Amino acid sequence: MNYNGATDFCKSIGMELAKLDNIGLQKSAEQYLISQQITEKVWMSLTCVGLSCQWDDGEILDWANWENVDEPRYECVVFEEIFAFTWRSRRCLDNYISLCIAPAQPSFSLLSGLYNFYEASKECQAIGGQLAVLNNPVAMNRVMNELYDMTITNDIWIGLYGNGTNFVWQNMAEEVSYTNWNTTVPQTHTGVAVVMTKSDLTWRERQMTDRTDHTLCQVNYLPVVLGMTYADAEAECLKSALHPALMRTQEEAIIAKNALNTPK
Repeated sequence: MNYNGATDFCKSIGMELAKLDNIGLQKSAEQYLISQQITEKVWMSLTCVGLSCQWDDGEILDWANWENVDEPRYECVVFEEIFAFTWRSRRCLDNYISLCIAPAQPSFSLLSGLYNFYEASKECQAIGGQLAVLNNPVAMNRVMNELYDMTITNDIWIGLYGNGTNFVWQNMAEEVSYTNWNTTVPQTHTGVAVVMTKSDLTWRERQMTDRTDHTLCQVNYLPVVLGMTYADAEAECLKSALHPALMRTQEEAIIAKNALNTPK
């Protein structure tokens, strides 16, 4: 199908043509295509006019994985395994397959229960999600609107924590850029994570071992899946204050399978 056809197909199944705007999503898409033995050229949701490129949602391209320095030469963009998943521009009327992903906008769920940061992470995993990533003002405003009429009795864990040198988002270790601190930026980056305050939902740091009454989870996200040994996988999980998934029931296995399977 051509580019427009690929875009329409993804929308017809409630998804979006892939937006690979960081190395984590790029690697996740690569791993998915390898696991499904897909070697064909695959459309992504990037279009270019001259040297100026933007994603379908209007965001200007600021991270790229072009094969050659003279790209882009055409209006639309594909990638494929034979070229190490680097990007190449193609005519939009060419026919390739689509890579669809869940919409970038997640669903949020507020959990109540006395949890520390690690326990809060596990509670979100148990419903097939993760701690909320609020890395732009649109997401933050949306959460504030959704929580407006709810009874908030204490701070709310979100998915931001200190890795020793900086604050990073738990999903892909993405360093924080957009922030909503209630006073000044915290100077401590070890053993702390971030909560939204009860009073106005601004952010402050707390010890990861502290317990608070609320946890904000998000679902519908593209997980990062990299090929590695169990020991390496465990080490990567621990960097993000997580543990490898424990699937004790068939229902938990189905949740994991649904999270990992993105339709072609």
